[in-house]
Amino acid sequence: MIHLVNVPRVNANEDEILVTSVAVSVGDWVDVGRELFVVESSKAAVTVEAQVAGYVRRILAKTDDLAAVGSTLCLIADTQEESLPDVEQAGAAAEGGEGPRPSGVSPRPTAKERLKARQAAHGAVGAGSSLEPPSTVMSVEVVASQELPWVRDARSKLGELSDGDTDLVATTYGSLPLSQDGETYQSSGVYIGPGARMGAGSLVSAKRLYLGPGAQIGSNCRLEADSVYVGANAKIGNHTDIVTGELILEDGTVVADQVVVDIAGGRSEESRLLVGGGSLISSRVIINTSREVVLDRESALSPGAMVFTHSFWQSILERYSVASKGVRLCENAWVGAGCQIMPGVTIGPGSVVMSNSTVVEQVPPFSLVGGVPARLIRSNMRRELDHKEQATILLKVVRDFIRSVELKGCAVEGTPDSGTFSITLPDGANRHLTLLTTDQSPRSIVPSNSILITLGQEVSVSDQASVFDVANRTFAGAEDLLTHELRNYLRRHGIRFRPYAWDPSHTKGL
Repeated sequence: MIHLVNVPRVNANEDEILVTSVAVSVGDWVDVGRELFVVESSKAAVTVEAQVAGYVRRILAKTDDLAAVGSTLCLIADTQEESLPDVEQAGAAAEGGEGPRPSGVSPRPTAKERLKARQAAHGAVGAGSSLEPPSTVMSVEVVASQELPWVRDARSKLGELSDGDTDLVATTYGSLPLSQDGETYQSSGVYIGPGARMGAGSLVSAKRLYLGPGAQIGSNCRLEADSVYVGANAKIGNHTDIVTGELILEDGTVVADQVVVDIAGGRSEESRLLVGGGSLISSRVIINTSREVVLDRESALSPGAMVFTHSFWQSILERYSVASKGVRLCENAWVGAGCQIMPGVTIGPGSVVMSNSTVVEQVPPFSLVGGVPARLIRSNMRRELDHKEQATILLKVVRDFIRSVELKGCAVEGTPDSGTFSITLPDGANRHLTLLTTDQSPRSIVPSNSILITLGQEVSVSDQASVFDVANRTFAGAEDLLTHELRNYLRRHGIRFRPYAWDPSHTKGL
């Protein structure tokens, strides 16, 4: 008997889909539930599975074909000898257009438009050309966690502390002798820098505890590990529960509210969570650390993301798979909301995982992946811009920033194209904001009360000035409400500055 595998209707408003993957070959034997194709609508990517067991006798669609809903993707037969019917090719059946759309519904990209966009992204020519694998996709080269400089530095500081006689336990704000502003507390197994704070109802259980200057632990938190390192200005939100073997949060790291870190699946010698400076773990994230989880500097997990280092339930004696492997987010990687990152995955530097994706294999550097399971959508996302291009972009950002502070009650003088503005805050304080391009001399344009945005130029300014060096991602100089506002505004454009000290609640803004 011959069985037709047809294109499903994925989206009620689309009569054609894009075939993004073919998982079988002619002659393959497939069982019920075997993945045959991955197809994509404007809203989702779904798998097409075998509904019957048999031999794949004919495949009528290939990767990047446009296929009409209801057309045939492949034929499955009970035997390899049965004669096959004449069936219209899936790709050819899709040439009739995008199909009906209910009135009042805004247009969505059709499969053809998405195909053209994919071809343009990979340098293909013409709507009918086929996509070829990018020739410059890089592999992920991962430095062992113990070789990361910020990990070595944190462990060195912890190593200077002797083990406490018993686990250190603090249950309420003040029961642990937290330092006062400008003071440092140190005793057996404990270092607490100036301005470190812990909220009411929080508990820390560790043999060694290092809280850097300005570190903050929210209320009703639990931190339980052999050693806990919370770097300078790092922040842990309220109702966060962290239980692991080793915890390192480098300077400027933010762990938001209601984050859960556990060692379900069994504690091992690799149980640890290591998070680099300027990174973000958003609210309601769940991380399993039965094996090592590393977020390198300036990486981020968006709300509701889940990271797994183990995978088991059904018996290995019934040939179910069992996995226990660590997970790594490389520098500047970003995982969208609601994603699942599975054991053994490494997400390359500068890469993005689209929301609600499930990542089961390595993600190349500077790539965009998405879907269930996640697949490569775009490579080589990062592009180097020269100073002139950067200055043009920054001028637009500064103009937008000026509009935002005007809405908050600031009086502004200056022309939009000048890059130099005089800003008077609601409390009467005045500062000059200047974007310094490569052809400008800082000595002739910088008043002493300036906030200066530079592209790496060396500047000589007074102690009252504040300098945002975009090229080197550093901040220096005086801080006030306006510099905090600008720092947060630039961070929302992906521009972060060392020393990392951003505040996710924006409480220091205007």
